[in-house]
Amino acid sequence: MTEFGRLVAERMGWTVPSLDSASSILDFMRESAAFQRKVEDWAKANPGEASELRQRAAEEATRKHEERIAERLQERADARAASAPRKLAAFLSAIGVGDVTRDAVVGSLEETVALRAVKEWTKTGGILLLLGSKGTGKTTAAAWGLSMLGVTTWPRCFCDRCCGGGPREDCLVGAGHRARVSEEELNPAKARFFKAGHLAAALHRPGGEAIWDEARKVYVLAIDDLGREYSDQHGRWLAELDLLIDDRHEMRRPTIITSNLSPKEFIERYGERIADRIRQMGLVVNCVGESLRRKAG
Repeated sequence: MTEFGRLVAERMGWTVPSLDSASSILDFMRESAAFQRKVEDWAKANPGEASELRQRAAEEATRKHEERIAERLQERADARAASAPRKLAAFLSAIGVGDVTRDAVVGSLEETVALRAVKEWTKTGGILLLLGSKGTGKTTAAAWGLSMLGVTTWPRCFCDRCCGGGPREDCLVGAGHRARVSEEELNPAKARFFKAGHLAAALHRPGGEAIWDEARKVYVLAIDDLGREYSDQHGRWLAELDLLIDDRHEMRRPTIITSNLSPKEFIERYGERIADRIRQMGLVVNCVGESLRRKAG
């Protein structure tokens, strides 16, 4: 029954058909059709009152619709909050993040120089190189950054017509209404976390080309602990690393690199060419501060 029909019945003291009181669904349908005709006849005979009630009915229907939308949005928020830690942990494990770093990201992150730099990088993209001593939160910040960018988004609408699916052509609300939201879901296919040593070792293993191909093409990439790979691999390693950085820059793929080296040590180990390319393509941040590991201890 429409809100208008309910208001007319309320004003006239009519009994509204009820499925509970009907002897069968068929009888209920007949009673409802008869009631609707009765309402229409009344509206024709009383156009002034009908116009007033239609306005009230429209306002009341809108109010109730907004309440239902608010309930659905709250249910969505509650469900997302309840599942967020589990989904984040699964995502980080799937992209190659180790258990210790994963648990740190899922837990309460401490604001560090590295984390502030990564937060800005998630907005600007490009290449970010985090340098500095151990325990300054570089690896944790990098993993967190991948969780911010490794997502798939799509539109949803929570009006009565769309009911949480994609907006339909006959959607009851327009663009910009609060019922329209941009849904985000962590997508492991869009992110990859590699230890530099594992990348270097892949150069000398059968099938290692597939790992490097993945590192080139994945949307967002983290290379952790650059500088810990074996120095005897540097001949090919430096050439491949340089090419990887260049390829990802050309494809506009966000890339984050962490290293325990100081800026001077980084240049000494990898040369001015790679350091310059990273500076030209992105940002280098020297992470300083007390070791989080010492503080935890």
